[in-house]
Amino acid sequence: MKKLFTQLTLVFALVFGLAGCGNQTTHSKSAANDNQITITYNLKRQHHEFASKKVKVKNGATVLKGLQKTGWKVKLNKGMVTSIDNNTQNEKQKVYWMYKINGQEAQNGVAKQKVHRNDKIDFDLQTVNQ
Repeated sequence: MKKLFTQLTLVFALVFGLAGCGNQTTHSKSAANDNQITITYNLKRQHHEFASKKVKVKNGATVLKGLQKTGWKVKLNKGMVTSIDNNTQNEKQKVYWMYKINGQEAQNGVAKQKVHRNDKIDFDLQTVNQ
């Protein structure tokens, strides 16, 4: 009888111990997913969209970090985007990459500007009149 009682106690301890571990794993995955946000990047030329990608980044990431996760080849010069996916600005023709977040002109450079859940970021290769 003692042997049966010991075996049952051991089985219950294992079942409840493993059940507790299972909940922690689920909670950890849920917390990790809460830290991920989705951002949409659109590429435009003279206000006409020609490419679009959605990426997941950590909450608090920068526009640049998300742009790099798109898989597009990105080139910078002194913190300014000069080329995306082989679409390069042309200083002689005054064609530059400009970007907006949710339809609003960006207030910071791509390396400083933070993104938020469901942001829509438009990079437009456009002629700038100075």
